[in-house]
Amino acid sequence: MVSHGGGRHEYYLTEIQSQKVLQYNTLFAIMNIPCVCMVKVAILLFIYRIQNSKRIAYFIYALLFLTIFVGVGTFFLMVFQCVPLNALWDHTVKGQCISRESYGHVSIAQGGTQFLVFSLY
Repeated sequence: MVSHGGGRHEYYLTEIQSQKVLQYNTLFAIMNIPCVCMVKVAILLFIYRIQNSKRIAYFIYALLFLTIFVGVGTFFLMVFQCVPLNALWDHTVKGQCISRESYGHVSIAQGGTQFLVFSLY
């Protein structure tokens, strides 16, 4: 991604470089979502193993469900944010994309679950 101009302001990039950077950024984000979700689940399972309260166990079960639900939802949102996906970075391809507002709401939900999980630690 860096060899195509990643890390530089879009103003200094050509159209082709901008498309490549957005393409790589999208693909990296799609791979990142399941990895972050698995880390959150691992932390929750660790806390579950060291705790000794039924009340905390139920809270951890709820957080596990919420974390997996939001993680899977975010993953599918990333994969299907534009149909076809290359319409996101290639403006010559006609496709349907979700609104930026919807994408922002999902990002807030994912960040909120991350905050809940890491605040337990």
